[in-house]
Amino acid sequence: MWLRIVTLMLAVLTLIGCQDNKPQQDPEDVAVAFFSAIYVEEDLEKAKRLSGPKLAELLEHYRNMEAIKRHVVGMEMVNPEIEVKNSSADFFRRLDQDVWVELHFTSKVGRSTIMDVRVVHLSQQFANTWVVHKIDADPFATNG
Repeated sequence: MWLRIVTLMLAVLTLIGCQDNKPQQDPEDVAVAFFSAIYVEEDLEKAKRLSGPKLAELLEHYRNMEAIKRHVVGMEMVNPEIEVKNSSADFFRRLDQDVWVELHFTSKVGRSTIMDVRVVHLSQQFANTWVVHKIDADPFATNG
């Protein structure tokens, strides 16, 4: 009897130990990783893995990183610093399927400093992890 119980407990412990315990990434981390893949690493495959299906298809269509920076993101920068400024994913709302993250970008070009803002919409509807599904231009920019 004891032998069966011990064997059963060892089997359960072995199965528990084999589970993939990858920590769930926060939406803010995914948003920064997405833009880092485009602007710092210039890794299209990584950017597509962090994207929802429609955005991944759009990235695949453009293929060239310069075209993606210009047409998809609408922001041409070289190796920017990326900072999370605001997010709808606070402690209680992390259970939501969709969140937004406000990112601020700073890049040096010669003596000039370029600053820009993007609001990134992330979702868990397409996968078990957060993916970028929409990028909004600077919400604070005005045309006059």
